[in-house]
Amino acid sequence: DLAKQAGAEIVSFVRYEVGEGIEKAEVDFAAEVAAQVAATKQ
Repeated sequence: DLAKQAGAEIVSFVRYEVGEGIEKAEVDFAAEVAAQVAATKQ
């Protein structure tokens, strides 16, 4: 209805599920902490 009021026409749309398409990096927490500690010692 809003599109019609604006004089526009919807020709297609994409529906995303929550979180879909988001790649979450799997990180080893212990390795990350060790890297932080090593970086601060330098």
